[in-house]
Amino acid sequence: MFLSKTENRILKAEAFLNEEIHSLNQKLETYSSILDSKIVKLPSNVQVKKGKLIKEDCDFKEKNENINCIRIEVINFKFTESGNTEGDFKKCLTLFFDSSGKLIKIKSLVYSDSFITSEKQVIEILDTDPQSKNIEESVFIRFQTPEKIPSSENIVQYYDKKFIPFKSIENSKVSPIRNQLKREAYIKHLKSFEQLLGRLEFNSS
Repeated sequence: MFLSKTENRILKAEAFLNEEIHSLNQKLETYSSILDSKIVKLPSNVQVKKGKLIKEDCDFKEKNENINCIRIEVINFKFTESGNTEGDFKKCLTLFFDSSGKLIKIKSLVYSDSFITSEKQVIEILDTDPQSKNIEESVFIRFQTPEKIPSSENIVQYYDKKFIPFKSIENSKVSPIRNQLKREAYIKHLKSFEQLLGRLEFNSS
């Protein structure tokens, strides 16, 4: 099939973005050591919880044994020009590992809540195979409210309560939304958590 120069450029850009996502996943895998470590110091707006994979999610009950997942949560507040609290903005990253320390799943969540309008926005991204470079097949996304994300105006058409694969998101020369989503949202999200984990202080148990 003949592809135009623009289409080829989009495909090459996506291949580069996929490599960057895969590289970040590999870096995140190195933090499996936190499972057996004690966090010494955390920023005031950061929480780290350890749990066990139960029914596709990380369960944080204290009696859990064989800990195999970590959730890192960052909470920030939004303020009005007068200095009053307007709402909060929360982002989470949950890493799931097998018994050998291999990263087997990544769950991301971005949540914002307006105290003034009571509007909530939730975006979830699920990477079912962080070892794969085939991001379009292994990564899924769902949007809980009909709001736009930065620089991706047409993304509104994909809002749904069900997870959809990245491959379902348009990535044409007219609307390269999938590349925008990876570059301007997902990669920045992963990178911010990888950098945060690199700054944590922890000791082996």
